[in-house]
Amino acid sequence: MGPFFARKLGDRVRSRAVGAHRHWASITLLGAVCALVVFVAVWTLEAGVRSWGVAPVPPLVSGIVTALVDVIRGMRMVCPYVAVAGLLLLVCYRLAAVWSPRARVFNRLAGIDYAGIDHLRPPKRTAWSWLGRRLARWFAGTGLAILAIVLVGATSGVENEVTNGPLRPVDATVGLVSAKPVTFVLQGPDITFMDDSSISETNMRALVRAAPFPVVPFGKHLFNIDNKSAMEISVPDASYAQLTGQPAPAACGSASIVVDDTVGVPVGGSVSVNGTDLIVAKVESGIAQMNRSIGVMADSTARRCVEGGTNTGYWGALAATGDSEAVSRAISSAGLSGMNAVSESAFKENNRDFWRANATPLLLQIILYLTLFSGFAAAGERQSALQRNSRELGMLHAGGVDWKGLRAVEYRRALRTTFTAALVAAPLMVPVAAAFNASELGVHIAVGLTELSVGTSLTLLAMLLAARRSLSQFKRSLDLPLAVKG
Repeated sequence: MGPFFARKLGDRVRSRAVGAHRHWASITLLGAVCALVVFVAVWTLEAGVRSWGVAPVPPLVSGIVTALVDVIRGMRMVCPYVAVAGLLLLVCYRLAAVWSPRARVFNRLAGIDYAGIDHLRPPKRTAWSWLGRRLARWFAGTGLAILAIVLVGATSGVENEVTNGPLRPVDATVGLVSAKPVTFVLQGPDITFMDDSSISETNMRALVRAAPFPVVPFGKHLFNIDNKSAMEISVPDASYAQLTGQPAPAACGSASIVVDDTVGVPVGGSVSVNGTDLIVAKVESGIAQMNRSIGVMADSTARRCVEGGTNTGYWGALAATGDSEAVSRAISSAGLSGMNAVSESAFKENNRDFWRANATPLLLQIILYLTLFSGFAAAGERQSALQRNSRELGMLHAGGVDWKGLRAVEYRRALRTTFTAALVAAPLMVPVAAAFNASELGVHIAVGLTELSVGTSLTLLAMLLAARRSLSQFKRSLDLPLAVKG
């Protein structure tokens, strides 16, 4: 190459380098300008941008809450039977393979994902290699099912906690009376612990004198403990002394309170109740409800020290009898009005209904969304696996295995995958529940056989529908001669 051509080539290379440098500089400058414009626009319109959104609020459908509550209650009742039925069906498939070659082949195909059907005899390997291969085969393809069972089951546990968790303060209140069951005396028949109730001191004393059974008046307050929302129960001084083992203090300076373990203050420590310092006389565990600590104090302490004599009524009373009709007769014989006898079971059910109406419809929708997502994801995953094994499936179909047989294989695979995933999901649900409990005060989400059966049953349903859908779509797209030819 002569000097002239060398100079020309060098000039061209330098020209392209300079052009590329200018090109990237222009892109960088343009990107910086766009970022600056976006930043200024968002900064200027920050309030409007952050608050903008679509909030569709249609009219409330009458009775929908009751219907959704019935659905989730029925689901928790039925799912254990569905899980047991699915497990028995899987066992029957296994037993059928003993005397049915067809069932034996279907079971084998359900475990190997069709791949390698022309080499069914594996090569000889060591025992550890065989064990690792078996474990890998058992748990292959179960990741999605494990995630679905854990999330659906744990969400079912959240629903159960939301429904029954707020009853712990009610149980703590009932525990103040030795007789079981008791009857609640309230201002109205449908009052819950989240409602207000007020019975005058005069009427309450008249009922205590007229009733042929013990009547324990109590107050329910929404004071805060150490500047955190709480719920307090005030009981007669004699009941408080029996609970703590020491008489109720006469002076506010030595007044005490019983708190639950979520407060985190030991016996002898001090807590502030609406700005009033009280000594912790006892610590009770397991009585807090969601996001509210619980305190129990003497009636004199609540009235004189915390409320400053501004309240002279009672929230309600506990009648030491399960005969609510007898309580109603005692109220009538005393000529009292504004008092209603409510059985312990009815009062607890009213509280359950209150919390179900607040949370169950939303949690049920979350459970159904998770199930639908799992079904669509599993269908896509199975269809992809069927496409990868189209040659083997084409060979099976050409060899006489019809689509009904392949559907039976896919159903067996869904059963096998779901219950294998349940073995892994069962212990994984425990740390998930622990994470839920650690995220909010007073939450005691428990996961057991019911939650596991709910997750397993709904996941099994999603996997079965996914198997049917994926095989139907694969059947429509399969070109049999091309698949066999490979």
